[in-house]
Amino acid sequence: MMGDYTENLKKWERGARGGDLWLKHLKMCGILPIRIISIMKTVLRLWGAVGFILLIMAVPVYAQEDFAINFNSGYIGYGGNFPLNDNYDSELTLTALTIGMEHLSTNIGFEFSPYQYFGWAFANGDKSTSHSLFNLHLYWNVINILDGFIFFGPFTSINYLIVRETVYWDKFVFTAGGHIGLKFHSGRLNYNIVSAEMGYRNISGKSQYFLGVKADVASFFLALFLTALSAGSAESKESSKRK
Repeated sequence: MMGDYTENLKKWERGARGGDLWLKHLKMCGILPIRIISIMKTVLRLWGAVGFILLIMAVPVYAQEDFAINFNSGYIGYGGNFPLNDNYDSELTLTALTIGMEHLSTNIGFEFSPYQYFGWAFANGDKSTSHSLFNLHLYWNVINILDGFIFFGPFTSINYLIVRETVYWDKFVFTAGGHIGLKFHSGRLNYNIVSAEMGYRNISGKSQYFLGVKADVASFFLALFLTALSAGSAESKESSKRK
């Protein structure tokens, strides 16, 4: 059996490319069922198409001085949906790499991410997780202070292609409201650090209000590291004083 596995792996290396090779390997190992494999293959092709379109758009757009590239390592966020005791009370989110563009004259732009994790907690103690494979965030920063370091304005976002054990084509998360935050702006590169959001939210037809905060993943863990380092240094100094 090991010989068959090695032979098949060699065939994949010769005939398969990129994501298909990885998915076939998982399929053979029994890690993912056939249905999920098929879904993920479709999603990988979708990501590739979206990435190619974004690249095609970004090259000529970036050549114009009136546009900036939005980029960051992704977001980690926490928020609540109101009224409470009405399902989806609180949520933890994790977003993968985001990329987008902003028109500098109007401060209108977008961000796109191929993956967002939702972890919901309900009033009765139950929990639910979902994975969104299409995540688009549109915004208009009408107020910019300190050369755009502080921004404020309306936004709207859509999370679609919700996956659990299969793809739920009728499920979505739609949010619209206002946001305020901090971003690093250098030349024609925008890097969002942290932001707070508040507004209306519709989760697959269920209307609620939303309040949450999200931070850049790299900045979040860097802040944790520096805080721990500072606390360790202070403890070390206190210990030396006692001696």
